[in-house]
Amino acid sequence: MIVITKNDKKDKKDRLGIGMDPTSQSFVINAATGITKPFRVGSEESTMMFIKSICFIPTKEMKRYFYDSPQQFMDFTGIKLDQNVINDWTNSRINLKPKIWKKK
Repeated sequence: MIVITKNDKKDKKDRLGIGMDPTSQSFVINAATGITKPFRVGSEESTMMFIKSICFIPTKEMKRYFYDSPQQFMDFTGIKLDQNVINDWTNSRINLKPKIWKKK
């Protein structure tokens, strides 16, 4: 999770793209592209996305940002991720994908 303080809220919020309420049942919107996905926040399909949860201090506002991949997140935000984070996300998607698509 990324924590954003009052001083850097505007700059980082703009750089992260479109954020969504984590309790929302609306369709997922890619934070970088603005493209609406055909599945809802909190659905199993949404877990295929690279998700960053952001807490804005002092309001304690929580937003969830959905990206197609860690690479898209890094390219869009300019924030470098540790290679272990990228590897963990990639490996978990390999295991998750068959479970989701078999249900359809």
